[in-house]
Amino acid sequence: MKHLITVLMLLPLVAFGQAKYYLAAAGNDNASGTTAATAWKTIGKLNTATYAPGDSVFFMAGDTFRGAITVHQSGSPAGRIVFTSYGAGARAVISGAMQLPTWTQHGDTFETQVPLAVRNFFAGGQEQELARFPNAHQYLWLDSARTNYLLDNDLLAIAPNKVSGSRVCVHTAQWAWEKSVVQGFVLDTLKFQTNFTLSALDGYGYFLYDNLTHLDTVGEWKYVNGSQRLWYMPPTGQHPNNLDCEASVYNFGIQLDNDMCYVSIENLAFERQGSHGVFFPNGGSRYNVVNNCVFHHQLNHGVQDQGKYNEIANSAFEGIGGIAIYVNTTGGNCSIHHNTFHKIGMHPNYGIGGQINLSAIKLAFVDSCIVHHNDIDSVGYCGISADGAYHMVERNVVHHAMLWNNDGAGLHAFGIGSHHSTFQNNFVTESDGSLEGTNNGDFITPAIYFDFEVHDMLVKENSIYNHKERGIFQNSGNVNNSILDNVVYGSLYGLDLNGSPAIQTPQTGFVVKHNTFFALTNLSYCIRQIDYTNTFNTGIIDSNYYFQPYNANQYALRMVGMAPTPYSFAAWQATGNDLHTQSSFVSWATNQNNARLFINASDTGLYRLLDDSLYLDLDSVLYCGAVYLAPYTSKILINTMTLCNPVAAQQPELNRFIVYPNPTTGDFVLRVEADWIGAQYRLLNALGQPIVSGQIAATDQSFDLRMAARGMYLLELTGPSREVVRVIKQ
Repeated sequence: MKHLITVLMLLPLVAFGQAKYYLAAAGNDNASGTTAATAWKTIGKLNTATYAPGDSVFFMAGDTFRGAITVHQSGSPAGRIVFTSYGAGARAVISGAMQLPTWTQHGDTFETQVPLAVRNFFAGGQEQELARFPNAHQYLWLDSARTNYLLDNDLLAIAPNKVSGSRVCVHTAQWAWEKSVVQGFVLDTLKFQTNFTLSALDGYGYFLYDNLTHLDTVGEWKYVNGSQRLWYMPPTGQHPNNLDCEASVYNFGIQLDNDMCYVSIENLAFERQGSHGVFFPNGGSRYNVVNNCVFHHQLNHGVQDQGKYNEIANSAFEGIGGIAIYVNTTGGNCSIHHNTFHKIGMHPNYGIGGQINLSAIKLAFVDSCIVHHNDIDSVGYCGISADGAYHMVERNVVHHAMLWNNDGAGLHAFGIGSHHSTFQNNFVTESDGSLEGTNNGDFITPAIYFDFEVHDMLVKENSIYNHKERGIFQNSGNVNNSILDNVVYGSLYGLDLNGSPAIQTPQTGFVVKHNTFFALTNLSYCIRQIDYTNTFNTGIIDSNYYFQPYNANQYALRMVGMAPTPYSFAAWQATGNDLHTQSSFVSWATNQNNARLFINASDTGLYRLLDDSLYLDLDSVLYCGAVYLAPYTSKILINTMTLCNPVAAQQPELNRFIVYPNPTTGDFVLRVEADWIGAQYRLLNALGQPIVSGQIAATDQSFDLRMAARGMYLLELTGPSREVVRVIKQ
């Protein structure tokens, strides 16, 4: 598959003999700012500077600078404009918050004056909860709704001042929390100031927030615009004067003007902005770089990218309210790689709201982006949602996605505009979705999900594990997708092909080959296929591995409408599918599992050490001592419950080499045939780390383990073939 992707290289961030500007907390805005000794003090002074290609701005490491930076000039290919830290210590911090040192007590609550509108509030370094009713993880339950109002008979019993002047957040669907200002309410009818995109499902949850009458719980806060007062209820017995309180009052950290290019932002920390840390506007903002930065607690986005050919790399995102990296409108051709994400979208009423909020990475119908080597842990909605065409999504790891929504996935694409993208060598785990606020949510959350009319996609060599529900889900109207060489270990449905009448386009043109679908309960199916036309002409489904060791009559499930028909493996093959597929060669009790999944989420091929048992892979190949895993792959092995014989294990076929003595108390000898002289060897410890390496110089090669710890070692040989021997040090 051809991908029109531009891979951006991190350019060396150096100045080319042009102007340098320095900032330090101990600086002086009346100084020249051109040397570390004459550094400026504030961002306000920096914003008076005019940049030229090759200029650099240096912020003193370990210092905090409060305010928002706007860049009005472009760099050039020969001389980028650079923003970075200098000196020893932690990254310089660009903060969107102001400190609040003086508070007045009123019973359990405290107040202070803040002259700028407050978007978020922190005490003791921790984000606090914007006052809401009912309190966190409690809900009102609507009776019915439209896009501009909801009906709830329980509103009749709520004090009017708790509703008037509030904002409202409604779980409109299993994949969306939408929010608006309350325009007004009469009896049981609450109107929205801004229409929602969806009418909430009957019985779904909602809550009111951002009203001073809601301030009744420790950790809640509220800013009153008219009086410019911030109210807060601290922990019992604590005074906010002693809690290092800060309020987010600046909306961005660094923002480029339209069409600004060749700007590099590196080695900086962005904290507590009211909207985004870094913003690249419109399609004319090109060839800009964010590298080795940290983003904490931006209310909307860590980085918003509406430009093209921009790169976001080697950075950390934590506590972002909405979407950590948001590529939208005129954006595309971007590179997002080697970033980490933690606790993204943890408040459903933060961020931009709507149907795409709370994701770690969102490509919103842009094209030709490459997203690789990102590690995502704990996110409210999707880990990576890649809508658009010609994307490459590879070598990412997604843990604990879907913490606020139920209809979405760790990896996701949506709509007819999503096509010709590749999702490969990714890992998705423990992303089963949340029913909070749904009341009657029933969607089965997938790990990888192509939703409605996605077409001509490739899903290859991904690994899904510790995921209870769907592994790979193809929704109505999807056509011409290829699903190859994936491992789904333990989901309710390994592969779910949902050709339902929701979209009146039958699923066709699929290629499903060389996948492993391994059931871990007697209720699981390797494949489920739904087809309202009753033709089941999805495409080629063959040469896979179906393991259902708990229920021989439950390999596949077909549904016409809501009528399910389970199939044994033989009955499934009688449908014309999987004629060359390997089925389970073991049968286990419901509480038994002799399988182990080995994963390698790294760029280096690794040997994983086994215990003393002899193992089989799904092709019945024996493994004793270790198993090799290629980069970003996984492998399922089955314990034979037979002791692995280390003497037999050290003598491969034809006895081309032997290790003795084994076990050893110190030295051992590797004896090889002559054609192995010159071959490479590595001796690996129990962690798979090489402790010695070199070339075989003679048919008897000596090794010294006298100073090594007791345990198991692996001798890896690469010559006429690749061989591995287990060596025991006693």
